[in-house]
Amino acid sequence: MTRAFACYNKNPEGRKSGSSGGVYGLLAGKVLNEGGCVFAACYKESLTVRHREITSIEQLAESQGAKYVESALGDTFRQVRERLIARTPTLFVGTPCQCAGLLRFLGKPYENLLCVDLICHGVPSPLVWRSYLHSEAANGDPVRAIHMRDKTSGWKNYSWRIERQSGQCEVIRAENHPYEKGFLSNLYLRPSCYFCQWKGERRKADITLGDYWGVSAHHPELDDDAGISLVLCHTQKGENALRAIRSELYCKETDLEKATAANRHYSQSAYLSQNRQLFFFLLQRNRDFFQSMRMVTAKGVLPGAERRLVKRLIPGARVNTEALKAKGRCCGCTACATLCPTNAIRMQEDEEGFAYPSVDAALCLSCGRCREGCPADARLLPECTK
Repeated sequence: MTRAFACYNKNPEGRKSGSSGGVYGLLAGKVLNEGGCVFAACYKESLTVRHREITSIEQLAESQGAKYVESALGDTFRQVRERLIARTPTLFVGTPCQCAGLLRFLGKPYENLLCVDLICHGVPSPLVWRSYLHSEAANGDPVRAIHMRDKTSGWKNYSWRIERQSGQCEVIRAENHPYEKGFLSNLYLRPSCYFCQWKGERRKADITLGDYWGVSAHHPELDDDAGISLVLCHTQKGENALRAIRSELYCKETDLEKATAANRHYSQSAYLSQNRQLFFFLLQRNRDFFQSMRMVTAKGVLPGAERRLVKRLIPGARVNTEALKAKGRCCGCTACATLCPTNAIRMQEDEEGFAYPSVDAALCLSCGRCREGCPADARLLPECTK
């Protein structure tokens, strides 16, 4: 039975560094202080995002803060298994589908693994993210660092803080930032995000972390606009992990149904935007993120030539729901590729920038390991893998 808690880090700096109430930092710090390791999404120098291993408190900041783009997992699942076999306390943090993929890949429970997922809106395309960064750099002053959930103006009215190579810093209200607008409008999410199989009680993680957006209605005394985490414990292991950091938290149990009602993405998939196909069509045509967003979101007020172009493109840019559902059978978790004993499966980006398994039939042994490890029941793997 899932239990719900309203929490925040008692340390003001720890709370400030988190997107919500700073709970992840305490969970990760506890594991690291016990000689363990953490696997979480981090920015690379290029500002692309991938999961990496964290082994010290000094590295922890690299994994904190929201990153609205799909994280590349690479060889993460194999590294996690190696640490678990070595009896290292291990924390894995990811989206619900990444956690489901990891657990299917492992094939058996490990007492030294704590699995934490997120209340996930959906994961944007890495190709779109790269296009956004490229468009930002076109002004001659590339982005050096990005903080997507800056709480200087408050937790509810958070901002993007963009630091450039020149040292210039911009703070833009999230609701006014083009990338955030596209993200919240579901323009460029992974197809599986519109048909997510791991919402609500179908999650596989020990703990779910998210924003407690309804806290002002249920616990107004907690709502100081500095960030409140909604912590959902699905297993006894999850409850034990929360109890272990309780002295560093303000923590109050709350009603699960009421707590999740204001955060629909706990139990519901993202809606499918009818402009999705048009956006990708425009992006592939002009390669400019800002122009593509402007043409999609402001069709009625575009200059004449651009308005005529969009009208001409729209009939051929309707969303093919059935084709999207077929692609949505794969969440890109990499379990199949990591399990393959002959490296016959490679994760390759499609035209939208999302990675899918590609099978080299000449190397495939038809051993079935990829199918056994697929959290989505191998519905996108070819016949040769049976």
